[in-house]
Amino acid sequence: MLLIKSFGGGGGGGTATNGYFAGGLTGSTDLTTADKIVFSSGVTSASTDSDLSAAMQHPAAISDLATNGYFIGGNNQAAPQVTGNKLVFSTDITSANTDSNTSVARGALIGISDGSTNGYAVGGSGSVVGDRLVFSSGVASAFTDSNLTTATGALTSVSDGSTNGYFLGGLTGALTVVGERIVFSTGTTNAFTDSDLSVAKRDMASVSDGSTNGYMLGGDSGAITLTAERIVFSTGVTSAYTDSNLPVSISLQGSSADGGANGYLAGGNTGADVADTVKLVFSTEVATANTDSDLSAARRNLSGLSDGSV
Repeated sequence: MLLIKSFGGGGGGGTATNGYFAGGLTGSTDLTTADKIVFSSGVTSASTDSDLSAAMQHPAAISDLATNGYFIGGNNQAAPQVTGNKLVFSTDITSANTDSNTSVARGALIGISDGSTNGYAVGGSGSVVGDRLVFSSGVASAFTDSNLTTATGALTSVSDGSTNGYFLGGLTGALTVVGERIVFSTGTTNAFTDSDLSVAKRDMASVSDGSTNGYMLGGDSGAITLTAERIVFSTGVTSAYTDSNLPVSISLQGSSADGGANGYLAGGNTGADVADTVKLVFSTEVATANTDSDLSAARRNLSGLSDGSV
């Protein structure tokens, strides 16, 4: 959904086949690296065809749930970037796609998808900016209606796949609990206090079951944490939800979901970069380590998306 989803904004939608985790950072080295998870087996492995065109942290990850996924914007050690990359699901191939470049360079932004028509890349360090990506053309451009109400980076996102999306937490200069809601029918974002987190946090990963609930897990509340929060889509209300706590404290994961059964949170940092992956089973809402889904190499600040899930 994560994210970030990526900071993974991950989520539900239709029936998905594969998920992808791309970019990130290991030590002080920016990465182009991509891994693919096959949802039928839950096994993750390196997918060099899906590597980004340039090394990037925190790209906004957006999926149209059918044909293409996009990793846009983000930052590397040099500076924030506008770079757009398009992943063609039928071939697993990622390549630079200037049509999907963000309108302004920014890092620590987040992506979200409405599941059918548009995706959005919003926020970032010191930024309120919203960009809209039109799936039919693959073109991204500034869309001020989707701007955040407060400049926020290192936030997360979760989508119900049809009606509303939510941008949660992050860093505004200080850690924040603030939730904002984007109404997909208009593309308009506004503060939505019912969705505020119970604790101010940044660098969470998020997944959605695509219909009922979204989950925001881990992150940093002044220290790296394992705590989870759940948003109930029918009300938009967020609250702490200990059943979904991570097995270990971790932040800066990437996330992807299979469209209704499981969400996966990969990599991140526990005090050191890790390749570990956690699986959240939506029917039980329990998150546990899942070694079959571990990344090919340890990294943090990566982003994730799915070929059939927002």
